[in-house]
Amino acid sequence: MLLIRFRRDAMVRMLRLTDAFIWEDLPTTDPVTRSMTMATWIPRIQKLATIISTTGVAYHVVQTTIRFTTNDDRTFVFGTWYPFDTTKSPTYELVHISQVNRLLSGGFKLCALQCVIGMRIRHSE
Repeated sequence: MLLIRFRRDAMVRMLRLTDAFIWEDLPTTDPVTRSMTMATWIPRIQKLATIISTTGVAYHVVQTTIRFTTNDDRTFVFGTWYPFDTTKSPTYELVHISQVNRLLSGGFKLCALQCVIGMRIRHSE
């Protein structure tokens, strides 16, 4: 946030340069070489990145669920040490719930921070 405050004019100038640029307005093939241009590749890359990240998250959720339900070794999301016995029930479940809660809240906070920075840059015009 401090960097954005000092470099605000440069960020606004950079965002204004992007207003005139739209991928859909560019040609999809090079007229000379007949090869695909970046205007063709960018939407494909975005779709592929979405598919890959969704597949990775889904695999991780399924693998973690199977590991926690079938494995007798009681492991946690984070490798942590506690000054009490965490292998006994209900302590294990409570600690596990608190770690999953922390993981999700940390992810949401990171996403929210990126959204706030983006909105702040966008509305500083």
